[in-house]
Amino acid sequence: MKHLLLIPCLLLFAAAPLLSCSDDDEKENELPQNQEQNAYEKEETVVDMIPKKNPIKLTDAQKSYVNAVNDFSFKLFKETYDKKKSQVLSPLSVSFVLGMLNDGAEGETAQQIMDAMGFNDADKTAVNEFCANLIENAPKVDPNVKLNIANAIFVNAAENVQLKSGFAQDMQNYYKAAAQSLDFSSPSAVGTINKWCADQTENTITKILDKTKPDELLYLLNAIYFKATWTDRFNPKHTKEETFTKENGTQIIKPMMFRNAMILWTHLKDFSCVCLPYSSGAFQMFLMLPDRDVTVSQMLSNLDAETFKMIKADMYPYSITVKIPRFTTSADINLIDHLKNMGITKAFSTEAEFPNITDKNLFVNLFKQAAKIEVNEEGTKVAAVTVAGGYELANEPPSDFIADRPFAYLIQESTSGTILFMGSYMGD
Repeated sequence: MKHLLLIPCLLLFAAAPLLSCSDDDEKENELPQNQEQNAYEKEETVVDMIPKKNPIKLTDAQKSYVNAVNDFSFKLFKETYDKKKSQVLSPLSVSFVLGMLNDGAEGETAQQIMDAMGFNDADKTAVNEFCANLIENAPKVDPNVKLNIANAIFVNAAENVQLKSGFAQDMQNYYKAAAQSLDFSSPSAVGTINKWCADQTENTITKILDKTKPDELLYLLNAIYFKATWTDRFNPKHTKEETFTKENGTQIIKPMMFRNAMILWTHLKDFSCVCLPYSSGAFQMFLMLPDRDVTVSQMLSNLDAETFKMIKADMYPYSITVKIPRFTTSADINLIDHLKNMGITKAFSTEAEFPNITDKNLFVNLFKQAAKIEVNEEGTKVAAVTVAGGYELANEPPSDFIADRPFAYLIQESTSGTILFMGSYMGD
């Protein structure tokens, strides 16, 4: 009988401000009465929010890998999208765990992982070197942005699990993941693993597992923690409670942040997009707002990495009014079925081929991601732990970006183009 390979893929996305947002911010069905034009909307100051760049150096091959990872990101986000509630996901965190798995895989198992990620026939070492480049250099792009990327391996001492030397060396060299041996039959094991998550995410994610079982063999984990302030912060005094309309037509009250800004903007066939940079502009949030007769799902249906590159190429600086809600979103996603739908099936079956990890027979029976994001006037804090159809471009004058209905967003490292996080906000 084959043993179990447990891979908690916990994604934590939080946008952290100095001010917090609670459920008290939302008042169902209580619409403002006789709203007048707010004085803050007449603010005359225009803020320069055009990003500045400090590049990560990539080889030509690694640039193609960024495109592959970003395309995987869009596919995974669309696969996991839930039209009934807000969602947040770190595709990059999933990619790192799949990269570690791929290093230990062979045969059809390895090919399915590589195909799903868009690497196809790429060399394993080249993929590992690409991951190592991001892990090493992405946190150095902007000293004023806190970005931590960490990986870990926990093996079951009670089952005498020993990693093969080549796999252990690759995990250390490329992913900075040192193996730690624990007795999974001991109640203290889960506390050790959860503490690692808390330490790597500055207590944003404090729990990835409820317990460990004596017959489980090992866990591979990735954690991503991101915290940054906007290039120019929103003034809390200008935040007002205003109407937000959900896709089902329900109207609620949400705290809407406001500012006039010189900002990158474009409008395409059925949605508009703006770029809100953090700090020096090396990291950016892109918000995509469907037109009023378009749903988020319809907007996402034709989005992929190439289309997003076209969107960015069509963005130009304009002085416009920007309003977005202050919000918090949490998500907990079991990714196995979604990854199966994307072509990775053998890894989750008893026919899995992971001969390079350990002498024991392994298959994956846990792959989950928990995420949280908090967005407010100060900026964004995100943490993650992981156990070409184009649009018709519309030539029209710029319009204000008023996110008073559901929208999607992503956070990207601008110099390499790597997408770190993706999400949607539905008003819940």
